[in-house]
Amino acid sequence: RVQYFTKEGPIATEHYRHPPLVIQKDDIDSNMSVEFRIFIKSETEYNIKNEKDEVIGTYEFGKEAKTPYGNFTITPAQINRKSWLKSNIIIVISPVNAIVDRYNSAIRVESANTNSNVIQLSLKDPSMEKATDIINNLIKQHTLDVINDKNQIAKNTLEFINERMTLINQELSE
Repeated sequence: RVQYFTKEGPIATEHYRHPPLVIQKDDIDSNMSVEFRIFIKSETEYNIKNEKDEVIGTYEFGKEAKTPYGNFTITPAQINRKSWLKSNIIIVISPVNAIVDRYNSAIRVESANTNSNVIQLSLKDPSMEKATDIINNLIKQHTLDVINDKNQIAKNTLEFINERMTLINQELSE
């Protein structure tokens, strides 16, 4: 739902696995799209800027920020913390449904060849790491679903056999 970007010239780079900061405890409407900028002033303070690059407030890391976008707490990354000083971070918060719809339309599922049960999954995303993680999680979830289905079939089969054994046992003891 939350994406973190930095911009070098015209190109924005998403910091997917190692964001420079993290938004926590937000009460931003889950159906609302929001974009704003964070300027890291010091190790303890940051500015929030609107899309026109106007400062709308100065806040402390780790303390709740009451903003026009909603209330939230921002904590800085622990890794390379000083390297982010005086940086502008673009924050994009999107509704979960919009993200799901975007990835549903971006994921391609194709047959590897006509005589095979093998499928090929592909996903185009500006972040190769994110695309890889999404595909890997889909495969992992599919594997878990298959295991759960097989376990349910085995459980049902065992219940059926036990019921039949009980019935046969009763018939033989009569």
